[in-house]
Amino acid sequence: MKLVKSVLSASILAAAAQSAVAVEIDPYASLRANVIGDAGNEEWSDAYGRAGITLSEEVNGLKVTYNFEAKYDVTQEANNNLSDGRIRQNNLKVAGEFGSIAIGKTWSPFYNALVWGTGSDRFNGTYSGYETPLAQARRDQTVTYTAPTFNGINLAVAVSDSGSDNHKDIAATYALNDEITLAAGFTNGDSTASKDKGLGIRYTKDEWTMTLNHMEANDGATDYTNAYAGYAIDDKNYVGAHISEVSNTSASNPFTLGYTHQYNDDLKVFVEYYDADNGSEYPSIGFHYSL
Repeated sequence: MKLVKSVLSASILAAAAQSAVAVEIDPYASLRANVIGDAGNEEWSDAYGRAGITLSEEVNGLKVTYNFEAKYDVTQEANNNLSDGRIRQNNLKVAGEFGSIAIGKTWSPFYNALVWGTGSDRFNGTYSGYETPLAQARRDQTVTYTAPTFNGINLAVAVSDSGSDNHKDIAATYALNDEITLAAGFTNGDSTASKDKGLGIRYTKDEWTMTLNHMEANDGATDYTNAYAGYAIDDKNYVGAHISEVSNTSASNPFTLGYTHQYNDDLKVFVEYYDADNGSEYPSIGFHYSL
C-alpha cells in the first residue's frame, strides 16, 4: 500500500514539474439545514452540510484532481473544525484512458453502486429513511481504481489499510440499456461490520426514477431491502417515496415521503415525512443552498 502511494505520488509530481501547469481552483459549499418535528427539539439542525475545494489540471494527457471536503454545520451547533471525523473527502485522483486511480478518502464503490446508485439515499433531510449494512460509505487510507466503461460495464475496486481494519471493496454496474442499470457489490475486511454484499437495479425513463436493492450484512445474515420511486413533476418540483424492510434485526422498517422545490439554481427547499415501525415519526422542512 505504501509503495503504491509513493510511486503514484512521485509520478504525479514529476509530471507536474515537467509541464507548465495552470491549476483550476473550484471552491464550493452546500449549506443544509432542517427543522424536525417530534424530535424533542424543534429547532434548526444540520442536514449534512459541507464545504470543500477541488484543484484540477491536465498533465501530459492525464487529468489530476485533488478534492478536500469537510462537514459544515450552518446552524453552528457542531464544532466546524477539521478533525478526522468531520472530513468527508480528502483524495488525489489521476484519470486517463486507463480509468482512474484515487488515493485517500472518497466514496466507496459499494456506496456508489448500491446505496446511492441503485438505492434510496435520495432525500434531503436528516432522516433519509434508507436502511443499509454497516459498511462505511467513505474510508481513510484507501486506494480506489475505477476501470473505464466497456460495453456498459463499469468495475471499481478499493483497498484500505487503516491499521485496525484491512478492507476490500468491489462493485460493478452494467447499463443494460438507456433505462436500466444493474449493480452488484461485495466488501470484506477484518471486522464483521466490513463484510457486506448486495444487488440492485435502477430504472430511469422520462420523469421517473425507480430503484430496488437488496443487501446483506454478515452479522447474522441481516437482510436490507429498499425500494424507491421518484417523479419529476416539472423542472422545479419533485416527489419521492421510499420503503424499507429489514429482517433478522431490531432495526426499524422506515417509510419516507418527500417533496422538493428548486427555487432557483442555488436554493431548493423540501418537506419530508419519515415513519418507522418502532414508533418514530419525523416530519421535517428544510433547505439546501449551494455556493
